Amino acid sequence: MAQAKYIIFETLRKAGFSLFDFYSRCEERGILPKLARWMKLSFLSALVSGLGLFGAAGSTACCPVTCYEPVPPPIHNIEITPNPTGGADSVIVKARATLIPASKDNYVKSAECFITGKDASSDVIQMQPADSSFDGSYEEISAKLDITDIDTGSAKVHVRISTNKNKIIEDSTDIRITE
Repeated sequence: MAQAKYIIFETLRKAGFSLFDFYSRCEERGILPKLARWMKLSFLSALVSGLGLFGAAGSTACCPVTCYEPVPPPIHNIEITPNPTGGADSVIVKARATLIPASKDNYVKSAECFITGKDASSDVIQMQPADSSFDGSYEEISAKLDITDIDTGSAKVHVRISTNKNKIIEDSTDIRITE
């Protein structure tokens, strides 16, 4: 069966290329150019359909192809404003926390952020949810971090969440402390 599909696939491919070349030459030479273009596009669409039917179906007939929507990481879209800091005394850290599977039994319990790096460390600051309560599997969180005691240079801002199932998830992004 696979060999028969391959033979049909190759026959369609060769015939399609030959017909496409023939109609392209007719169109370029001005021999019924509109009809040649219409025929070329018609045969091209039939060729693509045939190749898809015999080419792809034959190679994936043994195992179905399943497509999944990409799952975002639990902590994503970490934003720091301003970054670089430009002499600011504090920065605003915003992030999104998404827990999969989304259910009432799986929710964000708390969130915190802090800075680490070469000669840089800050206190752990509790982050606040945008809707005023940690009760969902999706939370937009934010906090204001004091950076007055941190030397200039690069550092990392860490965002850490805890779930109601005592799972701790952490992610980080870079920050440039400038004067």
